[in-house]
Amino acid sequence: MTRRLRGLGAVAAVAALATLSGCSPPHANQTARNALVLGIDVSGSFRAQHYDDAIDFASYYLYGHLHGLGGLQKPTAMFVGSIGGDRPGEGKSFHPIEDFQDKSVDQIEQDMRTWFPPEDRLTDFNAFFSRLATLIKQRNLILAPINIVLLSDGEPDYPGMNAH
Repeated sequence: MTRRLRGLGAVAAVAALATLSGCSPPHANQTARNALVLGIDVSGSFRAQHYDDAIDFASYYLYGHLHGLGGLQKPTAMFVGSIGGDRPGEGKSFHPIEDFQDKSVDQIEQDMRTWFPPEDRLTDFNAFFSRLATLIKQRNLILAPINIVLLSDGEPDYPGMNAH
């Protein structure tokens, strides 16, 4: 009888270990979700002085993050878009991380110059953040850390802003 109880005790111990291992915290090698958002101003006030430098910087910045260079955190999600458009409230799409992966700095720069030509008439921060909020909800990034980087002179351009 005692031999049988010892056998049942061993089975119970194995069952308890299996149950506890199913409740264990996530493994340390799992990457935490984090998102990187980059907005680029391609409007009149910015393009004349800063557009070329901003595109150059953004290309290296994105490449560095994608490859974790110098200790930079690799994003699990990334979205790049322009700030503004031709009309107030105009929504423009974001380019996702897949559009940048496996590309060199020069390829990223060339794509960004194609996707974000310096021709928007307006800088519209409200439209940019409204689009971003919708994207965050759609991609279920509500609780994920999000780093937002804006390359802009900070001057909103909108119709009638210089009219007094």
